[in-house]
Amino acid sequence: YWKTEILDAYCKILILAKQIGGITYLNEGQSRELLDLKQRLGFDDPRFHMENCDLCGNSAFREGYKAANAPEPKTVAFDPPPSFPGYLSPPSTSGGSNNEALIQAITDQVLAALQGK
Repeated sequence: YWKTEILDAYCKILILAKQIGGITYLNEGQSRELLDLKQRLGFDDPRFHMENCDLCGNSAFREGYKAANAPEPKTVAFDPPPSFPGYLSPPSTSGGSNNEALIQAITDQVLAALQGK
């Protein structure tokens, strides 16, 4: 029952996203950033403990019900999500200095806006 609730919620999110402009998947760096934030906030995730685990876990049809002689489900309503290496493998690019500069620029703008009020 729990898996059907999750699948139902996922479908609703996809339908709503399609109505407001389409599905945009996160790239590898954004996915890693969200998982790192999740870990820093103290949330556990199976992807933290598995070597070569799919970074996004982005296939709703990976496991579950398999009927005899049934065709393999395919994604046709939306573009398929990108495939990323495992979470524990090193990132394909290192953009740490760019991230720091971006964070500093955003922080400066927020502080300037707060001081102007």
